[in-house]
Amino acid sequence: MQLRDFNQKMALSFYKDIRCGVMHFGNTKRSSRLTCDSNDLITEIEGKNISVDISVLEERLEQYFQQYIEEIKKGSQTELRENFIITMNYICNIYQKDEKWEI
Repeated sequence: MQLRDFNQKMALSFYKDIRCGVMHFGNTKRSSRLTCDSNDLITEIEGKNISVDISVLEERLEQYFQQYIEEIKKGSQTELRENFIITMNYICNIYQKDEKWEI
């Protein structure tokens, strides 16, 4: 995903209206909306609201995930690999040296 698609205002609207709306209420908030009929990932509408094309979002997330996998596979990306292992161990409740993770 390319960061240039989002400015700070759009990112905040995406988090509050799209992410939080869908996660907590099952729908978007305010007048922000999800669409599938645009070629643009995100479009500003009516001031603070946004429109996000879910088809473009899915495509971009897939590309980003594939790039992430390729970077993890590279032996030179030790910090990325270590962070991946730490995160997966946490998700799977696998602790090193019988220690719980600090959150």
